[in-house]
Parts: sequence; C-alpha cells; structure tokens
Amino acid sequence: MQPVAAIFEKREDRKKAVSIINAERSRAQTDGEIQISLTDRQWELLSKKGEADTWKDEYITIVVTSPFILIVTGALQSAFGLGTEILDAVAEIFRQAEAADIDLGELMLWTVFAAIGIKAVK
Repeated sequence: MQPVAAIFEKREDRKKAVSIINAERSRAQTDGEIQISLTDRQWELLSKKGEADTWKDEYITIVVTSPFILIVTGALQSAFGLGTEILDAVAEIFRQAEAADIDLGELMLWTVFAAIGIKAVK
C-alpha cells in the first residue's frame, strides 16, 4: 500500500507547489513586480503545465526509437522469409548515423531519461 500512498502524497505536493506559484504570481501582479522568484521545482512544474497539450515529446520519442522498431519489424519479416529490405534499410540508417557521428544508443538513452523525467547534466 506504500507505493499508492506515495503517489497521492506526490500529487498533493504538486498541487501545493502550483498553489504557491499562483499565489506568488498574484502577489507580484498586485505589487507591480516584473520578476518573481521560484525554486527549480516550481519552474519545472510551471513548464510542464505549459507543455501538457503538446505532442513534442511523443514525436521525438517515436523518431528516435523508430530504427529500433524497424529492427524488430525487419527481423520478423526476414524470419518469415519475406526478404531483408527493412533490415538493409536499418543498416543504412546506422551507417549514416555513424558517418554523421551520431551515437544512436546514447540518443536513445537520453530520450528514455527525458520520457521518464530524469534530468541529468553530462
């Protein structure tokens, strides 16, 4: 039962942080201030709230993971004796990425981290 309770606690923490942000913004508007001070977590919540209706993250995830999805699709196609065209195309994708000095494995890792909300500085 602990994980469920933790989810509700985090949800309440987020609600409390949003109410603090709104109160700070209202106070700043009332006082005529141009800038308000927020913690990193508050800024993150505010930016997430603004991005709630976008598909940007999903689009990037699909684009980055598509070569790996194509590998599975190509392997299935080949296993059923339907040719290796998809696997050949995927091999070309990896060759072109390597020629452009793009590490698809690391790109995939950072995309997964972003999807689950892990912020890290390299």
